[in-house]
Amino acid sequence: MRPETKALYPDNWAEISRACIERANHTCKDCARTDYGDGVILTSHHKDYDPSNNADNNLVCLCQGCHLKRQAGDLANATRYRKIQLLVKMGQLYLPGLKISVPKRLSRVIQGKALATYPRSGRHARRGSEQ
Repeated sequence: MRPETKALYPDNWAEISRACIERANHTCKDCARTDYGDGVILTSHHKDYDPSNNADNNLVCLCQGCHLKRQAGDLANATRYRKIQLLVKMGQLYLPGLKISVPKRLSRVIQGKALATYPRSGRHARRGSEQ
């Protein structure tokens, strides 16, 4: 959890995350790696990218590598949808009768409300980025 987004999580996030990992039997949903002596760190991922929605069906147990891959993939897909929507809105792309439906899990990413779209701070921040 990045320091600039810590306030978005509930106070008992550590307990919620631990319960999610235990429900998954300490196994990553994507790659099936476990945290038993392999040096794997498991995390809890919000499917809808909303840190206030901690329902059991919204959380999935992922290792750090799979968590980063999933976030990067969703961010890339959301960027594509955003670009298509902008081109249609500007009249540069004409798609008669085709309605662009955005997958629900990407809607927060497109709106810029997902944690993956927050500006970074600290040692990993890009030079010249807003802090």
